[in-house]
Amino acid sequence: MSKQFSIYLSIYNVLDRFYDLHPEYAEELQDYLSEANPNIWEGECSGDPAVYEDFLEFLSKLDYESLSVYQIAKLYFAQLDEFYSGTIKIVAAMGEEEFNALLAEVSK
Repeated sequence: MSKQFSIYLSIYNVLDRFYDLHPEYAEELQDYLSEANPNIWEGECSGDPAVYEDFLEFLSKLDYESLSVYQIAKLYFAQLDEFYSGTIKIVAAMGEEEFNALLAEVSK
């Protein structure tokens, strides 16, 4: 698995776990989670291949090796299109401690 896909998968899994724990945010998360789902197709891609391609393009402009997954997620969602405004707001409000706790949980 590539480093880029590992980061993508980590971010997706954190948001998917957040969705499980907070069903009241289902409407805000459902569009992103369904299009970004990496479990639909084989290989390194998303349900809508354009989502992962856009993520790769974003990473190509970033020195991501020196950043945490949390920092990458914050930067990534801050530059996304307003179509994902609900998910953007959730990620913007999520603190590093909460994000990392979810990441540790999904990484088991």
